[in-house]
Amino acid sequence: MNNNIKGLTDKEVNESRSKYGSNKFIIKRKNSFFKLVIESLNDPIIKILLIALGIKIIFLFKDSNIFETLGIALAIFIASFISAISEYGSEKAFEKLSKEHSNIKVKVIRNNKKEVVDIEQIVVGDIVLLNSGDKICADGIIINGEINVDESSLSGESLEKHKTISDQVYMGSIVSNKSAIMRVTKVGEQTYYGKIASEIQEKSSPSPLKIKLSTLAKFISYFGYIGALLVFISYILNATNYDLSKLIDFNFILPHIIYALTLSVAVVVMSVPEGLPMMITLILSSNMKRLLKKNVLVRKLVGIETSGSLNLLLTDKTGTLTQGKLEVQYFLSADNNKIYNIKDVKYYDILYQSLVYNNDSFFTNGICEGGNTTDKAILKFVGSDDKSKYKIINKIDFSSKLKYSSITTNYNNKTCFYKGAYEIILKKCNKYLDSNSNEKYIKDKNDILDKINLQTNSGNRVIALAYGNESFDNLC
Repeated sequence: MNNNIKGLTDKEVNESRSKYGSNKFIIKRKNSFFKLVIESLNDPIIKILLIALGIKIIFLFKDSNIFETLGIALAIFIASFISAISEYGSEKAFEKLSKEHSNIKVKVIRNNKKEVVDIEQIVVGDIVLLNSGDKICADGIIINGEINVDESSLSGESLEKHKTISDQVYMGSIVSNKSAIMRVTKVGEQTYYGKIASEIQEKSSPSPLKIKLSTLAKFISYFGYIGALLVFISYILNATNYDLSKLIDFNFILPHIIYALTLSVAVVVMSVPEGLPMMITLILSSNMKRLLKKNVLVRKLVGIETSGSLNLLLTDKTGTLTQGKLEVQYFLSADNNKIYNIKDVKYYDILYQSLVYNNDSFFTNGICEGGNTTDKAILKFVGSDDKSKYKIINKIDFSSKLKYSSITTNYNNKTCFYKGAYEIILKKCNKYLDSNSNEKYIKDKNDILDKINLQTNSGNRVIALAYGNESFDNLC
């Protein structure tokens, strides 16, 4: 730690919090279950059904069909409640995921000493210590050291960014390797991450399905109401035998008006497909649950329908639609053998040092932590992080300039193990190990490159392993 970096005092922390706010997100009040039910009744088709149901109930005592009335009520109930239950469950799941954000602990320098505080206690001006595997707690500037960060959660870009002194880092990014010291410049909703969080809480515009249903509802309502009016008029005229003087005879006309209204309601009810909103809700709810089983959380039912209406989807790079996580498929030897369990390799000891010793990741309670995404994927493939057999003499971290990392151990007195871009490492290799662990000279590097190209053309990322001397020459 730089002795000149003393951090904020407790008084300065309180002053900064009062001036710039805390590192919290203001969660807009979520809809209650009852409010979601009320919102679901705003569906244009359901509105027509509600009007029809109201009229049915008013004239229930007369000639109205009780089973038809119950059928309308049941259709409204099922459609509104299933919609509300689905969205309420998704909101609760989203809130649970959001709460995990506040459980992060952050290493800071305060009162000229190291402390560990909750992420929500971070303020502008705080000095934060960043190490491999840490999640960056706020927006800030690097003031000491250098790190590689994974910003895929913000930009969808899976390629790690190198950050050094004076570079900006953003909340939500993850430190892949190395270490640095950051001074916080923005917290909470003022951060880039916070602005994204605020935007996704805004109410969305009507979905294509809702617009189509609104148009359909208007057409049905016009058709139904006109039809009902014509039925009402024709029945009254027929009942009076076109004698308009009977219209003022209250005792005569009242029963006929009630019956005419009953017929009109029947016309409106028959014109409305009461099963339509229920069917749509059931389908969307079912698809929401199917996606949830695949770890895709859809907060609103209309999100299912909107995705189904896409004709063209534009995306930038890997990491936006995919998980953004690497997974080792197999080890490919120089003589083109695919090996899924490296313990089966005769030169396992050499391979282990290349994969595990030359690796910044480690296991904590069975979870792979630290290092970049490549190191994590490799360590999970090996399944072990034990480095007790050999002593590490020297280490060179991966950089975008070198395009490889290396580790020197006391294996055979002194051996250097390399891991990195195949186009860099293969140039320095003159030998390879065959399946029997025998060193053989490479006759044609183009043959190996052709095998590598087959892998890359299949969408696989290829990393080369080699060992030799520290001069990075004449490797195997």
